[in-house]
Amino acid sequence: MAVTELSGRMEVLELAVDPIARRGGLGRRMLDALVEDRPAWLITVPTIPGTTGFYDAVGWQRCGTGHGIALYRNARLTGAG
Repeated sequence: MAVTELSGRMEVLELAVDPIARRGGLGRRMLDALVEDRPAWLITVPTIPGTTGFYDAVGWQRCGTGHGIALYRNARLTGAG
């Protein structure tokens, strides 16, 4: 796992859980461990089954969808400049 910050914001580049291991909280735990208290954002592809549902369910805020992508930010980024 590598962490690089850009302008004080973290970008989550990829998060994947083997389909056999899904629905057990592993993705949520990995995302929480990676981001911790840092403001973060990510881009995902909404046509991949389960992606937007996962980020919606774990409390990330969808900022927009278009051109084949969805942009999310975590709660710690909400309201941040």
